[in-house]
Formats: sequence, C-alpha cells, structure tokens
Amino acid sequence: MFSCLTLFPVDPFVCTTQAIADIVILVDGSWSIGRINFRLVRMFLENLVNAFSVGIDETRIGLAQYSGDPRIEWHLNAFSTKDAVLDAVKNLPYKGGNTLTDGKSQDDVIPPAQSLRDAGVELFAVGVKNADENELRAIASEPDNTHVYNVADFSIMSSIIEGLTKIVCERVEEQDKEIKGESAEQETQGAPQDLVISEVTARSFRVSWSHAPGSVEKYRVVYYPATQGGRPEERGTSWQRDHIGSSHGERPGAVRCYPQHYAGAVERCAGRLWGTRSSTPPLTEDGTSDEKELEALTPATEYTVTVYAMYGEEASDPMTNQETTCECPLKLTVDHNSAKLSWEAASRKVTGYRIMYVKTGGLQTNEVEVGPVTSWTLNDLTSVMEYEVAIFGIYNEGQSEALSGMFTTDPVPGPLDLQASEVTTESFRVSWGHFVPGIVLYKLTWASNDGEDTKEMVLSGDVDSFLLSGLSPNTEYEAVRGLQVQDETTYSLEVSWQLEDPKVDQYRVTYVSLTGDRNEESGLDPGDGGKVM
Repeated sequence: MFSCLTLFPVDPFVCTTQAIADIVILVDGSWSIGRINFRLVRMFLENLVNAFSVGIDETRIGLAQYSGDPRIEWHLNAFSTKDAVLDAVKNLPYKGGNTLTDGKSQDDVIPPAQSLRDAGVELFAVGVKNADENELRAIASEPDNTHVYNVADFSIMSSIIEGLTKIVCERVEEQDKEIKGESAEQETQGAPQDLVISEVTARSFRVSWSHAPGSVEKYRVVYYPATQGGRPEERGTSWQRDHIGSSHGERPGAVRCYPQHYAGAVERCAGRLWGTRSSTPPLTEDGTSDEKELEALTPATEYTVTVYAMYGEEASDPMTNQETTCECPLKLTVDHNSAKLSWEAASRKVTGYRIMYVKTGGLQTNEVEVGPVTSWTLNDLTSVMEYEVAIFGIYNEGQSEALSGMFTTDPVPGPLDLQASEVTTESFRVSWGHFVPGIVLYKLTWASNDGEDTKEMVLSGDVDSFLLSGLSPNTEYEAVRGLQVQDETTYSLEVSWQLEDPKVDQYRVTYVSLTGDRNEESGLDPGDGGKVM
C-alpha cells in the first residue's frame, strides 16, 4: 500500500546513472485502500518514475496491480519514454477488489519472494499503516535497513521517496558494475598453456602448465590410459600449494625408460612395478596449483592427460598431452651367491620397502625391510638356485601392491690357473688363484697316470697352494688345468678343461651336490676335454 503528500522538495533527487535497469512495481489496488489514498499512491509513483531516465536502453518500468487477483497494467517494454510512463501512472485505474492484505498477507509470501531473489531480482518492500514488518522483511532483499520501508499513513509516504530512490539508484549502479565485471572476466577466460610431462617413472609422472588468464578458481586434471577412451569417471581430490614450482617453458618431448645392460653383469627385467590393472577408469583431480604429480599409474602404459581451467562451474578449452610410463622398473645383477635388486622409486610419499624372497618351491620365506632406497643386495644365496622375489612399497596408509620377479643364481666358478712347482722325487706343490670371495673349502684330488695311486684332500677356503708328498719316484702325475663349468640348465651342465698330455686315453670326472642331497657320482670321458653331466 502506498501514499504520498502533495508537497515535495524543491530539488528532488534524480538518478544520473548510465546503467540499464528494469523496475517492476507491484501496487495494492484493493477496496481497503480507498480512492483518496489511491490518488496519493499515484503521486508517490510519479515521483518515483521522475527520479530515473526512462528509455529502451536506460531504465524500463513495468507495473502490476493486485487485489483478489493480479493484473498487469503494462509490461517493461510497453513505453520507451519517461513522459509515456508518467501518463500511464496518472491514468492508472483503481482496480478495486477483495482485500488480500490489510496489513498481513492471507497467503505465504516467502516462497515467491525467495524464487524472485534466487532469480537475481532485488526486492524492496513498502508498508503503510498497519503493515506487518516481519512480513516486509521476509519479502525484501537484505539488508533490511535499506530495503524495508514502513510509514504510519499514506499522507507521509513522501518522507521516504528520496531515500528509496537513492538506494534503488545506487543498487542499479552496483549491479551494473557487477554484471560488467563478470562479462570482462568471462572475456579473459582461456585454456592453460604449455602442458609439460616430466619426472616419468613406472608408476608416476609430473604434469605442469602455464596459468590460464583471468580469475581461475581451480584446475582440473583428467588422465586415463590412451587405449581405453570413454568418458572420465571423476574422483575429486584437492591439493594445496605445498610444492609449487615454476612452469616449464619448453615443449615436452617423448620420454621413455628402457633397461640398461652393463658389461660383466647379468641384468634381467624381472617384472612390472607393483603389478598392473586390466582396466583403469579415467580419473579427475582438482586443485589450485600449476603442477601435479600423478601416482598409482600402470607401468609401460601410454596415458592421455588433459588439463582444464575452471571458472566456477565453467570449464575452459582443454590442453592435452600424452606420455608413456617406464616399462622395466626392476633390474637384477646376479652372481653365484648374491643378487642386487634395483627399481624405480614408487613415490615421494613412500617411507620404505619390504623385500621378500624364497627359493622356488621352498617353504621358508626371507624378509627384510629397508628405507626409501632404490636398490638392495640379497646375500648368502645358494648357487644354481631359482628364487622368487617381491618388493612392496610402504606408506603411512599401508602397503602397496607387489613388484615381483624370479631369478636364478650362477654356478660357483672353479679355481683359476692351476700350477705345479717345487718338484722333487717324492713331492711337488700345486697352486691356484682365488676366483671369488667367500670360498669355504677346496677339494683337491690327484692320481698317477696308471690310476693306481689316487688320493684327495679337503682344504680350507683361504688356502691357495698345497704340497703333494709321499709320491712314487719317477712317476708321472696328471694335473688338470683350466677347468670350467658352463652352459648350465636346470638338469645339466658342461665341464671343460685343458689337455696337458695328448697320450691320455680317458679322464675320470667325479661330481657331487654341494647341498648333500645326492651321492658322489663319477664317469669316464674319452679324453676330448669335455663332459656333459
């Protein structure tokens, strides 16, 4: 309900803003207002209209009148000049009809008022006489002190006209700036640039990019195996700026990791890091940084990585790149009693590794825990023995999947460069070179050429010579030199040696298992310098 006086200030307020605004006025036209008070309402509306520059590209004013039912008097686009609107106000008919308010609405005003506010409409409420102030506050936008007006009578409505028009003018200007600011911000939106993939391992790599223009709320990184395709299944994970580096200016090149081979060492690719998954759903991670380490990837897999700049709910154009994780993270350097394991670091978050190994088919499993290293040597292994090994990454949250593999230790090599010296009628000394450290015992066997004088001796592993005494005078003894073992398989090996006497018809070859699970066996060789057992 509205009312106004016939006297007004000499210089009424005029809104000079250049902003474009739509003002819709809702007027109570029920019988309870009365024809005299409705004339005061018209005068109040005239002064309200006079405060604004009316036009198609300026302020547009529409009006509806309500009583038992609402009626639209004119739409926003009905008039293009202020004079036309003023004429419409002066000739506004008194609708009349049943009273809906009388100070308090007979229906619920909160839902429609909230719908208007949700749609971006700013509401001002003006009450006269016995209007319910709580209901006025429920209708109006916040704050109440600038959007709620209540006067005791129609005759004093003029007391609020200047304050009301000033506030409406200020809010029009503020909203115009907000809208233009959003438009300017939208104009500066764009995609991130220079997407670089680096620090590639079997299970992770780092992605970084140049910041997108404008006020970016966050970045969204989507990654999945390139061979899968499909729509991303999002998994939002925020991260803070705890590790932010400068963006890389260069374009990324192809990064690949391959196993290396060193002379004198046996290196075998023994498996893929932490196992693989048959199908990996596309993943999404959100954050404010300009880089992100992507972890828990599958080895030897090409990934597609896409980065979006997020402006609220709006996403920029994508920036996409592809990279392949390393394909052989575990290397093995094996000899007869040890194996050196080397692998790629699983993650910066790993606190250590658990290494478990066992003889193939064996019952006793050995276990060792190490720190965040990338290599470890297993010692005191049995020669010519197949082992299974598994390495687990240890995190604060628990244990990762295993990197597993198999290897077979080498056979123990024979002594080097067997020599005879200090020869007398009943003795001579044999000497040899140590071939590897850690020898426990040597077994020395000697015999005359006729095979009648055969003896053997077990010696300490640190001995490198022995005096053979008590020999028959003027008797030739044969010393086998250059003994080598090679071409080992699970069930056979080849023994070879150098021939010292071309007159030898046969050699006796004796062999026994070092583990003691087989008896000593022997056989005759025709004298060609080789024997397969």
